[in-house]
Amino acid sequence: MTIDFASGRLDKCVLQLQQATGYSFAYETSGLQTYEVKPMSFKEEKLQVVLEQLLQGSGYIFEERHHVILIGPAAGRQPGKRPLYQFNGVIEDKQTGEVLKGVAISLPGEGRSGTFTNQDGYFSLTSPSDTLKLRLSYLSYKPVEVVLQAADAPLVRIRMDVAPSSLDSVLVGDPDDVVPVSPLSRVSPPINRLFYLPRFCGDVDLISMLKITPGIQEANDGSGSLIVRGGAPDQNLLLLDDANVFNATHLFGLVSTVNVNAVENLEIYKGAFPARYSGRISSVWDVGMKDGDPQQLHGALSVGTFASDIMLEGPIIKDKTTFMIAARKSYHDIYVRLFTPGVKLQFQDMNIKLHHRFSDKDHLYLSGYASKDIFNLNSDTFYAGGNNQTTGISFRTTNKAASLRWRHDYSPRLTTNLSILYSTYNLDAGTDFTLEMPGRRDPDVQYWNGLKERATSGVYDIGGKWDAHYQLGNNHDIEAGLYYTHHKFDPYHFTKDWALQDPALIANPPPNEEEIIRDSISSESGLYLEDHFNIASRWTASAGLHFNRYVQNSKTYLSLQPRINVRYELHPGWFLYGAYVKMQQNVHRLSASQTSLPIDTWIPSTDKLKPQVSNQVSLGVSGVVNGLFDFSVESYYKGIKDVAELLLLRLVDSAEVTKNTSWDKEVATGKGAAYGIEISLRRTKGNFTGWFSYALSWSNRTLPEINNGLTFPYKYDRRHNLNLVALYKLGKTLELSGVFSFQSKPQAPVPIIRTSDLSYDAELVKEYAATTEQRAYHRLDLGISWLNRYSSRLHGTWNLSVLNVYNRANAFYYFSRNNNNQLDRTVLLPVSVILTYTLSF
Repeated sequence: MTIDFASGRLDKCVLQLQQATGYSFAYETSGLQTYEVKPMSFKEEKLQVVLEQLLQGSGYIFEERHHVILIGPAAGRQPGKRPLYQFNGVIEDKQTGEVLKGVAISLPGEGRSGTFTNQDGYFSLTSPSDTLKLRLSYLSYKPVEVVLQAADAPLVRIRMDVAPSSLDSVLVGDPDDVVPVSPLSRVSPPINRLFYLPRFCGDVDLISMLKITPGIQEANDGSGSLIVRGGAPDQNLLLLDDANVFNATHLFGLVSTVNVNAVENLEIYKGAFPARYSGRISSVWDVGMKDGDPQQLHGALSVGTFASDIMLEGPIIKDKTTFMIAARKSYHDIYVRLFTPGVKLQFQDMNIKLHHRFSDKDHLYLSGYASKDIFNLNSDTFYAGGNNQTTGISFRTTNKAASLRWRHDYSPRLTTNLSILYSTYNLDAGTDFTLEMPGRRDPDVQYWNGLKERATSGVYDIGGKWDAHYQLGNNHDIEAGLYYTHHKFDPYHFTKDWALQDPALIANPPPNEEEIIRDSISSESGLYLEDHFNIASRWTASAGLHFNRYVQNSKTYLSLQPRINVRYELHPGWFLYGAYVKMQQNVHRLSASQTSLPIDTWIPSTDKLKPQVSNQVSLGVSGVVNGLFDFSVESYYKGIKDVAELLLLRLVDSAEVTKNTSWDKEVATGKGAAYGIEISLRRTKGNFTGWFSYALSWSNRTLPEINNGLTFPYKYDRRHNLNLVALYKLGKTLELSGVFSFQSKPQAPVPIIRTSDLSYDAELVKEYAATTEQRAYHRLDLGISWLNRYSSRLHGTWNLSVLNVYNRANAFYYFSRNNNNQLDRTVLLPVSVILTYTLSF
């Protein structure tokens, strides 16, 4: 016979031989699958010789019985037990040398076997062959194919290059590529694609990408944060190099806390949470900052009409110690003041990171973040009779976070990290009220009376964690870890001071007041274990368990949180996903306003105020259509126990609140539910790209003390959410972009007032209904980017963005204009034209 065999598994070669000869073969497939065959060619050769050459060294022999060729193990030998070769490597950015986390590594022609690089860029694979071919796939990078030899160095370094165009850099449609276990509940936006979207304040912003993702919504301009699957903003966990950042946005929701210029990788989970995460019940944002270029200095400087930012990274000691620093500052309120006099709205932040490499096995990382937001709103109102009312509102918020991490690589298969973590958040809010009026006895004499109110709140965290990542063969990827966090809460300190000139009031002055909610200390600790494994050729799964212990005073809560995530390949390029996760949140953020300015108070769980617990199930399908479109649809249901809402009565009549009160008397608790369906269609290749996303969702609450115990729509319930994004590339230097967002009008809100108090607070209910009247939200943003290349290392980009093109008055804050409870809305984002120039080197 004449036959050619390509390299591959022995069972495939035997099947090829059986089809070529027409003979009947009998053998055990699983055993032959463990042996690899090199390419062989036979011309006019006997079948006996072909079989001998094919089985040589495998531990298998053959014989003929009753016209059937039997293949089985030789007596006293262990078939298929050839020496296994180990291939270890690290994948880095070609230009900066930074490690790349989550690179998909597949073995062409080997089915679905493969792996991902871990958080430190490492991978490990075993093979019975001394030669291994790999295909590397990573968002925004050129695909790479490499051939490794067992004789190579114990640790192979592979470098990937950024794709030349952000619009052509998304890899889709290759059936040999390894696909993440749950891409539907996980969002990994390509960072460089953000640079071509319309920019708020001229700044490349993460919210620009995330708010147009199905299941992630912006309630309105300045909602306080993003809403994920109907959850409250405080149910989102933002980790910046593992340190918790309590406030995820600047300017009350208009800009993300995360500076994209400082970001190396980003993963956002809406569900199907891995076992390593805990502490929030709606979403997790895991952000990794750049380590710094170990070879040369480079960076970017952006100057715009509304904001400026700078980023620098490079070596302190070449190939040994690196740094990265990024800073931003806004001044867009100069423009907003033309539409809303008396407004001051600014932010500034800074990211810094140091990385020192002691050896190939030991690395030390130090990350830091600090930010400040400032908001002032002053207004004058004139009344008949010469009265003049002046009102001033001010807010100051600060965020700080830091992490110190030591990474030790025992081997390419086993990596450990030991971290010390710190974070803090503080709010300082105040109002100044002054009323000037003619004197009662002498109209020519003006008297004024002033009232100053001030509220502060804060939370402080310090802790540590240890985690390990171990690759057990090609089919098991194991993660484990433990942690401890110490919480200190400064929930609420309120003061009210009068300054009087009116003789009538001086004779009988109103009392000054002080209200304090005592500081509180709590702690939590826990451990987790998770395994990512292949069940069968079409089945992949992740299964894990997270244990948490929370202590506040003498009260202890124990929580066991299972996680399971399964993927099934329906067809090459099409996958079915299912997941169940349980999460617990031990802290609460109570907002002192439903739709007005966010006065946030962070408080712990107590013996009366229990932790929030969610159980979420999701089911979805994703696939590639014609090699051009990514399609996904996912449904979910999330049930929540022990949700907490601040009672509005507390905000209206503070005399009812006793000094040194306990916060758990001022909240209503109950249960909640969120469910819906999310659809996404993306065009990812060609000069014209973009995507469509739509979410149909419900979010409700059932609080026994509120609304007669009946279920009602939650304040973050948004029935319809539609997003359209278009990007068009004109040549190599010009990019056009447009983003349209729509959210349907929220249902009439239910005031968080005890049913028993409704008659007493009839006026409050009436006023609340007026202040929370909302309309449908929609906005259109357009942008154009023009790239100038001055040299291989130096290039500049002009970006012109027009936000809120048709000047939609999406409300940010309602305030009273006169004594008839007539309310005016403050709009912080009118039609805005922003021009920015960025110089990159």
